[in-house]
Amino acid sequence: MMRVLIKALEKKADKYWYQNSLFFGVGFSISPNGSVSAIEIKDGLIVGPYQPICVEDNFEIMQVDLTGQLSDYSLPQYLGKPYSGIGYEFNENLCDREVFLKNGVTYSEAQWGGNGVMSYFDVPNNKFGEVYEWYSNGTLKGIKISTNTDFFGSFNFTENGELSYLGSCKGLLNNLDVIFNNAKFFPFESVSSLVKFRAAATFVLFGDDINDSFFKYLLESKMLDGTSVLKLNSVNIKNIDLSELETLLELHIENNNALTPAIGESEIIALVEHAKKSNPNIKVIFNGQVIL
Repeated sequence: MMRVLIKALEKKADKYWYQNSLFFGVGFSISPNGSVSAIEIKDGLIVGPYQPICVEDNFEIMQVDLTGQLSDYSLPQYLGKPYSGIGYEFNENLCDREVFLKNGVTYSEAQWGGNGVMSYFDVPNNKFGEVYEWYSNGTLKGIKISTNTDFFGSFNFTENGELSYLGSCKGLLNNLDVIFNNAKFFPFESVSSLVKFRAAATFVLFGDDINDSFFKYLLESKMLDGTSVLKLNSVNIKNIDLSELETLLELHIENNNALTPAIGESEIIALVEHAKKSNPNIKVIFNGQVIL
């Protein structure tokens, strides 16, 4: 969705146009005192006021132009005081950043590229924090989900949509439905929907939720069939059957997380022997050192 200053739009026959196309997006006006008003436009027609994406159900919140003030080095000011409300940053005629601040401190934030594609979204809900990043083509790049005391984890994707990193700790995998029902852009409703994504050639699994049964499910789903480098970091996997992963060339095993018990030498030897029986051609690396 494009986000453009209204002065950059052309109005013809009571409809707004942008670069010879009917405008679809948000139009902004900035008053001399820096306050901002914004309207939503579809097919060139105004449909109503714009609801800032960084807050929910609050059309009365103050909105101002904070271009040049949104840095990590000072608190944004408005009328001589640290600002509370919605702030926008403009790059020429385009609005590429929206933040919600409390006494000058950023509480939530969203960013867009010049093509109107969202590139960053960090807006906590009342159950957990959620952060998303996108590639310039609109493909999802990364997700981070966290709570203060319960589950947390993250997912990374390649530019062609393959899953390259899956991190799940303290029960995140068991709460995918909760996350899906409360998050804005989370793509996984269940574990079965997660394994529909193809794993990348280099694929990382991290966290105490990654156990034998889950790993077996990944194998059975054929999700890993194109993976050549598999990295297991601080997981709860005790037995590894790699017999069906014909493309696998390297297996990396690391343990450096307090959530999972330290792997002893005997356990590693057993894991390596089991892995080599399944696939004798793979190279096994433990904590950065080649074992076999």
